[in-house]
Amino acid sequence: MSDAAFQNRAEAAEAQLNAQGPDTVTSDAIDNNILIPCIDNLWVPKLPPFSQVDPELWFIQAEILMRNSRITAEFTKADTVLAALDVEVWGHVRDIIALDPSPTDIYKQIKARIIAAYAPSVEAKLRKLLTGQVGTDGKPSLILSRLRSLNNGNLDDKVIKSIFLDHLLPNHRAILIATEITDLNRLAETADRMAESNIGGESHASAVSKGNSPPPAKTEMQQLRDMMADMLALFKK
Repeated sequence: MSDAAFQNRAEAAEAQLNAQGPDTVTSDAIDNNILIPCIDNLWVPKLPPFSQVDPELWFIQAEILMRNSRITAEFTKADTVLAALDVEVWGHVRDIIALDPSPTDIYKQIKARIIAAYAPSVEAKLRKLLTGQVGTDGKPSLILSRLRSLNNGNLDDKVIKSIFLDHLLPNHRAILIATEITDLNRLAETADRMAESNIGGESHASAVSKGNSPPPAKTEMQQLRDMMADMLALFKK
């Protein structure tokens, strides 16, 4: 296709797009075995700042925004993502961007390269799991979500349950072990309710009374029975 013919085709496509309105979406067109990238959408979404901590999650967010903006063509997706990245990240995909002609799967290549550059390896994730390097802020179910995110299906649920219980208060851990709950979601929900109701907290410790003499100390078995009774009462609400 000559330059003049290509220009005429581009002008015709632009005129058609303008006539149909800004919400019209077109895909890659093929003419005489030449791939002509067309505009997917006039409205380019603003992507969130790139996350080096979790690049996979960032790409999920980016793809949701592009899908909602009706951006589907491989080249347009690549351009949209590249526009949101800084020079440091560009350095990891410079060779892909410089290819001439550009690969037809350029977006997939850019995505795979960036994730490989920044995402922690499976070994690193497992090491964090097994050494307890997991954030403990928030309620127990949030801790379980972090563990699952690091695990990504590599370890059995029994192992995740054991690691999860290790992150809980000793009293809560003892109660949950006694319940023999095997489903992780139910276990986390129960732990949440216990934390919200302060079961096994300071109110269950052998605190000194307001009087002159302290009450007789309870045995560990008595404390555990009291906590179990409180938990059963909580479930009946």
